Amino acid sequence: MRVLQGIGVSRGIAIGPALIYRPPEIAVPPRKAGPVAQELERLESALDRARQEVEALHAAAHAVLRREADRLLEAQSLLLEDPGLVDRARAWIQNGRAAEAAWQEAVQNYLAIFAPIQDEDLEARVADLREVGQRVLAALIELPPPAPFAVARGTILVATMLGPAEALQLAAQPPLGLCLARGTPTSPVATVARRLKLPAVIGVSESALQLIDNGTTLVVDGTTGTVEVEPDGETLAEYRRRQELLRAAQPAYDVSLPAQTADGWRVDVRADLEQPQEWLTAFSGGAEGVGLARSDFLFRGRRTPPDEEEQMAAYRQLLEQLPPGRVGFCTLSAGLEEDLPFPAEPEARNPLLGLRGIRLSLSYLSAFREQLRAILRAGAGRPLLIVFPMVETSAELRAALEWLRRAREDLQKAGVAHAEDVRTALLLQTPLGVLNVRALVGEVDLLLLDVDRLTEYLLACDRHNLRVAHLFRPLHPAVLRLISDAIHAAHSAGKRLEVCGESAGYPAVAALLLGLGVDGFCLSPERIPAIKALLSRLSIPEVQHLAEKAVQQPGAPEVETLAEGFLQSIGAA
Repeated sequence: MRVLQGIGVSRGIAIGPALIYRPPEIAVPPRKAGPVAQELERLESALDRARQEVEALHAAAHAVLRREADRLLEAQSLLLEDPGLVDRARAWIQNGRAAEAAWQEAVQNYLAIFAPIQDEDLEARVADLREVGQRVLAALIELPPPAPFAVARGTILVATMLGPAEALQLAAQPPLGLCLARGTPTSPVATVARRLKLPAVIGVSESALQLIDNGTTLVVDGTTGTVEVEPDGETLAEYRRRQELLRAAQPAYDVSLPAQTADGWRVDVRADLEQPQEWLTAFSGGAEGVGLARSDFLFRGRRTPPDEEEQMAAYRQLLEQLPPGRVGFCTLSAGLEEDLPFPAEPEARNPLLGLRGIRLSLSYLSAFREQLRAILRAGAGRPLLIVFPMVETSAELRAALEWLRRAREDLQKAGVAHAEDVRTALLLQTPLGVLNVRALVGEVDLLLLDVDRLTEYLLACDRHNLRVAHLFRPLHPAVLRLISDAIHAAHSAGKRLEVCGESAGYPAVAALLLGLGVDGFCLSPERIPAIKALLSRLSIPEVQHLAEKAVQQPGAPEVETLAEGFLQSIGAA
């Protein structure tokens, strides 16, 4: 008996014989290119067959996996239409290559671009590209469509990794469980395993998997992440007993699982940290990373701004606590009404309308440049997201991006190690920023929307002022309509929009935001467990219907009544 340790990504216990899966490598026989027109037609025919196969796979998987099938196959459908890939293959044919060689060359060139970049999201895209490449190649040499798991039922599937299309094919012949060497808790195969309720463990040593033969008895414990190889009779009996207990029990929601709705729609839930030490609370509550790491705490209560070295050390200390993955750092978002090391505005009667966020940073460029350099240095060797708060105009955004470019140039010239994989985001906080979002979204990679600030600015109320706090109603239809407009603008540009702010963590607000189409939540640590549990009870059609009714209501009280009634109807009130 041997015990292998990995990471459990789908709860439960599976017991059964191993089925070893190794994806077939298509051997392309040497072939002399025919006339260019003929080779181009062969490529088009192969692309058409591949499209039909993807559509057939989608139809088969959709019956079981519903929206998850839509999401996971979207990338492959887009790749089959991608001019950068398809036109490159056509160009090789024009240069005298056979269609097979031209297609292989185009795919390899794409893979060479992505291979050096370490990113969870990109790993799934690389798997998509490999699968599409093999699918078109099989069509070119007239092999039958792949059906890798025709005999998987009743077995424990053992593999190095499974790509998105391979994962979806599990729905037709689901195995008892999965044991994989590679993958992440948010990878397609992990998502599909949870949707199909298949116990699954990833991250098992590849060398250990090589020693497992077909038919070997395995026990996969998706809760603890252990895999027992050829367990003895006593161990097997204990696991069977535990298996029965699990079947009989109704377990509480496990916040360590990635957040998804009851109908399998994946929703990112990350932490919004005011202080680095909040990460431990966030992690234990199920945070799937850090969407917003605030930097204001470094500037408050001091006479001079923190220098580059002090900031770099603080940011690095946070990063050293975090698991791999992209971390969002927000540049200074506070205003001069707070105790900041910048000259005060003695005559400012409306501090929320004064120098704050990106306005303040662009007014003190030396401090802004130092902050950007500190973030870049701290993030050396890992992917970062740099978030600019309260951007409203193209001029502000372009200025912020230019200073980021200069900060990177400073470090490159000085030969200082710094983050290379850097994406940018806006933190939308004002009505103007939201109304102007179509002019801004093309310049950044992601949009974040602060529900609290947007509500305050739109409804002209300070939620901390007791005299007007009753006017703070994030479920006001006007607020919801403005958020809906921002989501549509983001999605029309192919960008994600995530929400933050304390009110985004209220169940009624979260349900409506999901119905409006938000892609993720960045929440304070204490809000995360409840919202992940809530999401697991929601279905997309239900909350979409709720949101459609909400934006048509005359005022906030009617929306609040509607939302509370919905939560009561699903037992979440």
